[in-house]
Order: sequence, then structure tokens, then C-alpha cells
Amino acid sequence: MQDRSFEPTVFNVPDYIREDSIYHGGVAKQYDVPGEGKSVAVGWVARVWDPAVRERYRLLIEKLAAEFDGKIYGINLPETAVDFDEKNYPEDFSFDKYFYAELNNIKMVRKAFRKSIVLQYVNFGTIFFKPDSSAIEFRVFYGMTGLIKIDLKLLLIAWKLYPRAQRFWHQ
Repeated sequence: MQDRSFEPTVFNVPDYIREDSIYHGGVAKQYDVPGEGKSVAVGWVARVWDPAVRERYRLLIEKLAAEFDGKIYGINLPETAVDFDEKNYPEDFSFDKYFYAELNNIKMVRKAFRKSIVLQYVNFGTIFFKPDSSAIEFRVFYGMTGLIKIDLKLLLIAWKLYPRAQRFWHQ
């Protein structure tokens, strides 16, 4: 399941999600900030923190599970990292809303896919590693793996942040 893209011309949501005002555009631009410090648009991510978008995602998952649960080996969810222009976050976005939307999505997918493996890549990146972060979010997410029986793969891809992430892993 891919709800984000890494190409400025690719939208991994149906057109009606982007066009109907109830979904507030349905996607948000992802950015990269190369060495010169200017944000460059590199793709799109579904507005999972938006309740209307998340509801459509839930309905899609339920339909897919009804058809394929137990017939496919597993379902692989997208990584959790997103990159936004830090001077211009998407409308109605907050780190908390995004984190808890991802948490609720994984619980919902596990509930729908009871026979197939559910795989979630977790790499919250800079969202998780804000200076005021106590790492509670990471521990909550990781702790859920046993409760909801998902396979959790940790991607610690931000090399600057790795020592801090390593420390949190052991707390």
C-alpha cells in the first residue's frame, strides 16, 4: 500500500480525493532540502491526519481485506517518514495528528487483515526527533507490535540522528 510518491507528477490517491473539497486536496507536497537550504518539491503524501482522507483509507483497507486476507502472504504499509517545508506545513497538519493517524492506521489494518502478515516500516525521521521529543511516541509505536501482532521494521535513515535513536531504542 503506497500512499505517498517520490515524484512531483505522481499522486497515489484517486483523483476524487484530490478534487472533492471534503478531503482538503487529499495530498500534501513532500519536499527535500538539499545543501543549499531551499526546499524542492519531490512528491506527495496522502493527508492521513485528515479524518475524511483517513476514513476513505479505512474503507479501502476493509474492501481489500475482505477480498485478499489470507490469500496474500502479507500487506506492506508505506514508511512513516514525511518531509515538508518547515516554513510552510500543510493546512491542519501537526506532528501529533500525523503520528496518531499513523498509529491508528496500523491498528486498523491489523484488525482488517487477521490472517495475512502486516508489515510497517517506521522511520518518523525529523518529526520524531524534534528537540522537545521524549521519544515516547517511538516507544508507544514499538510497544504496539506485540499487542496488535505486526512485523515492525525500523529504518533509521537519518545518519545525523542515529546516535539519539540508538539511545531511545534501549530505553
